[in-house]
Amino acid sequence: ADLRQQSAEEAHIVRMGLLASGAAHELGTPLATLSVILNDWQRMPALEADPDLAQEIREMQGQLDRCKKIVSGILMSSGELRGEGTVRTSVDAFLAELVAEWKSTRLPQGFEYTRRFGANQEIVSDPALKQVMFNVLDNALEASPLWVGLIVSRHADDLIVEV
Repeated sequence: ADLRQQSAEEAHIVRMGLLASGAAHELGTPLATLSVILNDWQRMPALEADPDLAQEIREMQGQLDRCKKIVSGILMSSGELRGEGTVRTSVDAFLAELVAEWKSTRLPQGFEYTRRFGANQEIVSDPALKQVMFNVLDNALEASPLWVGLIVSRHADDLIVEV
């Protein structure tokens, strides 16, 4: 009975961790969008001219930065940023799956993927890497709704991703 109780409690903790890390991933894009907007507002002459409004924008940016740190902490606590849930794959397979999934869920008007990294190579991927790539592509789509380009190349042992 004690083992069953302990197993049920551990399963509940795992479910809560998955829920928290999923929510943290989903919050990444809206927080990044708000950060871009607030940074733009800070540079607008009309808003800079109003000291009270400029101060409120700085306070909002501070609170937004705090939220981003909390989200990062949740991801680190859940193991997402430490490489748990890793999968052996190849650069080609990872990027083909990533591009296909992103395009099918976001439906960009124009998307161009250019592969320039030479011979295919085995890699270790994890959910955090895929989510980071999705967030970068999502941000690019927000900034350029008509076209997004993804170029992947290699320099020595480094994979270079340009969006």
